[in-house]
Amino acid sequence: IASGYGFRKRSIGKCIDQQFKTLLKPYIYTGIATTVFHFIIHYSLFGSLHNATYETYKVLGGFALGLPHTAKYFGQEFFSCGPMWYLLALMVGWVLLDVILNIFPERYVPWAVAGCVLLGWGASLVWELPFCLIQGAVVVPYLYIGFLAKKKHLLDEPLPPKVFAGLLAATALIAVGALATRTTDCISLAEWSLGPLSIFLDGAAGLLFIRLFMRLSRGPIVHFLEAVGRRSLNIFCVHTVEIIAIPWYLMVAKFSAQPVLGMWLQYAISLGSIWLVCELLRVRRALIIRFFPAQRRTPAVHYTSRH
Repeated sequence: IASGYGFRKRSIGKCIDQQFKTLLKPYIYTGIATTVFHFIIHYSLFGSLHNATYETYKVLGGFALGLPHTAKYFGQEFFSCGPMWYLLALMVGWVLLDVILNIFPERYVPWAVAGCVLLGWGASLVWELPFCLIQGAVVVPYLYIGFLAKKKHLLDEPLPPKVFAGLLAATALIAVGALATRTTDCISLAEWSLGPLSIFLDGAAGLLFIRLFMRLSRGPIVHFLEAVGRRSLNIFCVHTVEIIAIPWYLMVAKFSAQPVLGMWLQYAISLGSIWLVCELLRVRRALIIRFFPAQRRTPAVHYTSRH
């Protein structure tokens, strides 16, 4: 929804080019880094070149296919691309929404968005499509909600009482559906407790929570969440590398007698590494200038006689 708030209709070609530059590049770089670190770490820990190569092949295949969760293709198991599924889904969703806005008249756009959701949900019942196409289809209404929120000032002006009551009812219905079915909605796994209805209810609840957050008084919690938001892309990338490349199950086995200690130690290492790398990425330009100062040369000035 927040991404859709900044959505701007443009030609389909320009939209695809923009998404490739802003989202596909980080995805590719993260996939390469994850694959390399996964091979190095597993070979160093287990000492088997064959096993390290085979397991890393599963990781590389998962990134190449853009799998939101571990799945089998052509009889071969491939691992998920981790949190990077979100970037792929966001990229696909942006392109689909831009296609809809360019093709359909304005009065038919909501119906086209609903049709895109039903198509994605229906495909999830039959087959797990690669490249997060299902996830990209079902996030289109969330992007569209953000697009409408900016266009109709849904976040700036008070909502009509009926609309506000509808958002509250949607949020309550999500909880009722989860309790009744004993399942929760999960886009990456393509699971929704109330089927396609849950997809639209989640969008309404999301809009409500954004409005509530925007009305929070400025404080340390708000500043913390804003700082996380500004670094969200780096956090996604670094978290993907550490959660896939590092065999955390070894720590679980090592601390089997003290699972709570092992869990907190894993969290400390994980969050510490993410914070450290994100800070290095934030100050990378200053570090490059400090340790590799540019060799500035004063150009020679040649004077020519005027007479």
